[in-house]
Amino acid sequence: MKRAIPILLGLGAVLLTSCIPDGPHSEVLENDRPVAGMTFAQGNEPFKEHIFRFTGTGGEYLVTVSPDDDGLTIGIEDKDYERTTTHISPPEGYRVYLPDLQSDHAAAVNVISNDLTDEEMPGIMQFTFLLSDGPVSSPKVISRFYTIDGSGLRDIEIFDTTQEKGERSHLEYLDRVQLNHTEPDKFIYEISVDDTDIYDDQGHFIPIEDRVKIKLLVFDKRSLTMKIVCREIRESDPLYFGYAYWAAANTAAQYFTVSLLPDTDYTSGTPTDDGTYYTVQSERFRTLADLYMYLLTVFSEDRAAELYREAPQGYRDIDGRLCTRDMVMTPDKTLGTLTFTDMYITDTTMLFYSRQVKTDSDGNVTGYTDGGNFIISCRESDEWLVTDYRYPY
Repeated sequence: MKRAIPILLGLGAVLLTSCIPDGPHSEVLENDRPVAGMTFAQGNEPFKEHIFRFTGTGGEYLVTVSPDDDGLTIGIEDKDYERTTTHISPPEGYRVYLPDLQSDHAAAVNVISNDLTDEEMPGIMQFTFLLSDGPVSSPKVISRFYTIDGSGLRDIEIFDTTQEKGERSHLEYLDRVQLNHTEPDKFIYEISVDDTDIYDDQGHFIPIEDRVKIKLLVFDKRSLTMKIVCREIRESDPLYFGYAYWAAANTAAQYFTVSLLPDTDYTSGTPTDDGTYYTVQSERFRTLADLYMYLLTVFSEDRAAELYREAPQGYRDIDGRLCTRDMVMTPDKTLGTLTFTDMYITDTTMLFYSRQVKTDSDGNVTGYTDGGNFIISCRESDEWLVTDYRYPY
């Protein structure tokens, strides 16, 4: 019998810290809005500055971000109207990302604040940098984080603790911009799903919690540092248990929604009554039965059957091998990152409510849309499977 977990574990409003479908854009949070009494150049004028209120370790500040010859000038005004300025230079080989127009001034910085709980947390400023003349192997988009303490602007140092042998390395920057703000002091840095082999040496399915790895970026408000850590996936930690199953569901469902199976030979096909089919050259999925059994490692029978039935790829076996059609499937690029906003947990069901960032055609965040419910249920065999799901893109 599964152990009961307390019902209705509220998460508050889970925020997206950055969403860049086609380029870096930041969500405009409540404390990003223009300060009363301030005037801004708008319309088609070139970007000049962004002014916003910011909560640091010592209270409220008025912050001005403006471009200079080699990066950014950050002006900070405290409650006593004392003003200081600090310069931020981009890492070598990078340039600061800035909006072109003053009307998009809020995109100059992503302000991350805690409106998830009542816990007091200093705000975080996230700045984006684009690769300019660095090595081609370098990340094309990176970010750095800052806050304000009693001495002024403070660089938030980042440490990676996920290296082998427990070594801790200092990072000059974060190699990405997009993060999921899941808890007041935590962000999902990376979720990876290993589905290269779904069976163990005895021929049994490998549990999802052993196929998914989650790395978190954890903010320490005392030392004002961040560290990347591995998060153990276990049933007693339902939030990240749910995210692990959601990631596994996305990985499997993509081949029945918007993605083609890799290792497909499109050089010659077999004409049929509903299109031309091409052989999938995969050792994992030699037949339709192999592919369907893969779905059943993640989804309940009902949901697996529905995904298969509605798949535009139209899988079938021809001459004993799995074949698929060459389809053009376009995901909805106006939908951004999905995050869980609340959850209802019993001993046999985990229900996650979600919302999803909505953008316009240019990638600018316009708000949120309902992300639908995500449900995993425990069978009599103590196996958790996805029973309610929709592909998020």
